[in-house]
Amino acid sequence: MTTVGPPSLDGFVLEDEVDVYEEAVGALSSGMLELWQPQLDSLQSTLHEISEAQSALLQTVNKEKNAIVDNEDFVTIADVMAKVPAYSHKLDTLRKDMASLQEKSKKLMKRADKLVLKKNQKMEDAAKKQQEALEREKKLLAMPAVESLVVKSSTQKPKRSSSKSKIASAEPEDQIIVVNPGPSKANANLTSK
Repeated sequence: MTTVGPPSLDGFVLEDEVDVYEEAVGALSSGMLELWQPQLDSLQSTLHEISEAQSALLQTVNKEKNAIVDNEDFVTIADVMAKVPAYSHKLDTLRKDMASLQEKSKKLMKRADKLVLKKNQKMEDAAKKQQEALEREKKLLAMPAVESLVVKSSTQKPKRSSSKSKIASAEPEDQIIVVNPGPSKANANLTSK
């Protein structure tokens, strides 16, 4: 082990130099201490305050921890917190189901709208057909009524037999006679229906 000390010549130490060296080291040390001592004291007091605050905080945390652990509600809270993942999964499932139901509901609403449109169209078509039938019937009723009568006349045409000279028995021929009853009878037919 080598010691740092005053310079020496061949093992001889000069005492004057040793005194100067020790004085210089002492002066430098005291100067250095004077420069850094206030900051070191401040840091030491701050470190002491932080250590005390930390120990007080640890005591407070331990008290609160013990209070929570000893609390009966903590067990209930722990049970509820253990169920959170299952409830979260159920919530996700419900969200998916709700989205699916909403999509189905939209499709059903569109289908219902289409069915309502088709039904309305059918009702309009039926009403139009009924209106056309009523108009046709009105036109027919508005026309003067024509009655046809088949009257058997007493005139007979002779039939010829195989021989051209002989006349066979005669059959009566039907004649169609058209009678127009006139406007008064047509109006009477309208009111009776």
